[in-house]
Amino acid sequence: MRTGLMAIVAAIAMAVTGCSSTGGSSTAAAPPAGASTHNQADVKFAQDMIPHHQQTIQMADLATQQATGQEVKIVAASVLSAEEKEIQTMKGWLSQWGASQPDAAAHGGHDMPGMISTTDMKALQAMSGAAFDKKWLEMIQKHLESGVTMSKTLLAEGQNPNAKAMATEIIENQEAKIKEVKALG
Repeated sequence: MRTGLMAIVAAIAMAVTGCSSTGGSSTAAAPPAGASTHNQADVKFAQDMIPHHQQTIQMADLATQQATGQEVKIVAASVLSAEEKEIQTMKGWLSQWGASQPDAAAHGGHDMPGMISTTDMKALQAMSGAAFDKKWLEMIQKHLESGVTMSKTLLAEGQNPNAKAMATEIIENQEAKIKEVKALG
């Protein structure tokens, strides 16, 4: 199933970058010389967005396995298109800035703002059929909205131009996904 998902993700990524006026996430992925300027807001953004993206991947993987609606599976695959690359980029920034990587155990309870709780994730995993699809759409919408909020905070408070470029892309991409999710809900 993962191979099929990756094929869908690759096709969507090619379609999105081929039609994008910004040319994809090249500004966020390849920091130019001198882009090490950062502040605590930049560090917090990366440290919080990494587990946020990791949970997005977890939720999308679950939907590709349990969703019954093809539209839900397509949305799940498209949500994945940039997440892993952005995680690696943010981990690189944290290393470059001498900041600690997020502790996976610290977010294991999903108690960080914007994260889906462990209880809700377990309840979702136990669902199937149309009930799963409906609940997944509700949860992914909430999750994406929190990513937009985190990104807007970074734009207001951050200093690093690459982090701000990524935040702008996250806002654009996730707001588009939220519209798709609402249309299916």
